[in-house]
Amino acid sequence: MPFAIFSPQVCRSPAQEDQSPHGHFSPGKFGMSPQPSMVDVGERLRIMDRHEGYVQILNVSLPPPEDVTSPEDTVELARIANDSLAELVYKYPDRFIAATACLPLNDMDAAMKELDRAIQDLKFKGIQITTTIMNKTHRLARI
Repeated sequence: MPFAIFSPQVCRSPAQEDQSPHGHFSPGKFGMSPQPSMVDVGERLRIMDRHEGYVQILNVSLPPPEDVTSPEDTVELARIANDSLAELVYKYPDRFIAATACLPLNDMDAAMKELDRAIQDLKFKGIQITTTIMNKTHRLARI
């Protein structure tokens, strides 16, 4: 049962769509190009259909929002992403058995509020913390 990354459609602006067919990704920028199943639920379900009993725990894709947006925007983006993941878990409970929360790690007060909301209200099972925060290792990040 893998953790599966997903980039909710609602998180991508029209300007981002113009830059890349896959939203905020730039192929190769983070050492990988996005796959259609990272942004298209239908495509992901078609792939999952090939493997009987295959389920996933969802989390958001790269880049982490605190690396590319202001603290104010990161708070809103994390909320949108978490709501989108919760909607998928609710809509497809036999496919997506849980989700991990995206937190605005460049605003710790907001991160704690979003953590409470994600666990208590959205029923998420954990949080996602990438290997870097604001482009610094955890040891050096000021969080």
